[in-house]
Amino acid sequence: MEIRILYLTGNGFPRSAKDPRGTFSFEHVRALRALSAEVTAVDLQADDFGEDVVDGISIRRIPRLRPILRARAIGRLRRYLAAYRAMRDERYEVIVFSFSYLKYFPLMLGLRRPGVTILVIPHGGDVMPGGAIRRFLKRRLFAMADIITPVSDYTETLLSCLIGRRDADNKRIVTIYNGVDLAKLQTDRDPNKLRIRIGLSTDAFIVLSVCNLVKRKGVDVVIRAVSRLLAEGRDVHHVVIGRGPEAERLYALACMSSKPGNFHFIDSVSSDELADFYNMADLFAILSTTGWDARQTEGFGIVYAEAMALGTPVIGGRGSGTSTPVKDGFTGVLVDPYGEDVDAEVASAMTRIIDDNEYRERLSRNAEWYVRETFSWERNARETLNAIAKVRG
Repeated sequence: MEIRILYLTGNGFPRSAKDPRGTFSFEHVRALRALSAEVTAVDLQADDFGEDVVDGISIRRIPRLRPILRARAIGRLRRYLAAYRAMRDERYEVIVFSFSYLKYFPLMLGLRRPGVTILVIPHGGDVMPGGAIRRFLKRRLFAMADIITPVSDYTETLLSCLIGRRDADNKRIVTIYNGVDLAKLQTDRDPNKLRIRIGLSTDAFIVLSVCNLVKRKGVDVVIRAVSRLLAEGRDVHHVVIGRGPEAERLYALACMSSKPGNFHFIDSVSSDELADFYNMADLFAILSTTGWDARQTEGFGIVYAEAMALGTPVIGGRGSGTSTPVKDGFTGVLVDPYGEDVDAEVASAMTRIIDDNEYRERLSRNAEWYVRETFSWERNARETLNAIAKVRG
């Protein structure tokens, strides 16, 4: 579909093929371009003005306005206004705002004009409720959008509550699931190579957690559940990949286990290695919760989908966007992260997956099929362009 799109994101774009910043926006732009859309990508979270090319995609860089105003940098302010005027004067049929930040408000007001379709992509935390002023401004922002494409069913529910959804909104709200870059999840399918390299036996049952080590991810629940299995004499290892403010507390919690040596903490791995860790694991587990005060939630749960794409069963927390990729009893297990005895429930789910080979293999087959059938970037881009075409007639 040949259509000119101005694609704006305040969540950054990568500066190299291995930079994880702005992964959603970058992959979305690439998928839209693959379907013949003409896309101009603009990074509104850059450190400085400029333009560069990453994997064949030209990205225009514009720094945030607030630091410029605080520094009273007149020269940089002039450059910012010039960049804004350039965007305003260029001709596009569609302007995409990836994520739904309030800082987009002046841009949306200034760039919208007759004949231009405004598309906004909410992800999760950006549509969580807040104070009265925030809710008012968010509703005004979404009122200016011609199309709204939440990335999960859960995000759509949050959006509907935030804007006070009415029947008339149904035509412009289209849930389009997040994509998974299957090309980056290539592996030689021999998990024993990595096990041997990091000192794990080929027979051990491996639980994997990959996330920012913050409290709401619920890695502590997984550690306590694994500790229960170790106390029963099971050969289970827990590999935790990530860094964050909870790292020391989680490490201390693992040290309280009967077998602290069965916990393995890794700060980070490359995107190429991550596929091998997903493939090595027998189970992927994090128990995300929602931080309502901080407006932080699991809008989709891309790491679950990535693990599932390689046939790894998953355990996740019920009541968030995790329920879009993780279908309880079909592709994995959902547990109430706020349950009175959530540690025991997670340990019980792990025990069944360990002991019941047929059940584990069924989850594995279903998980891989479901992700590859449902969450491709090609499908995401095609549904995005279809939604645009329907609104534009």
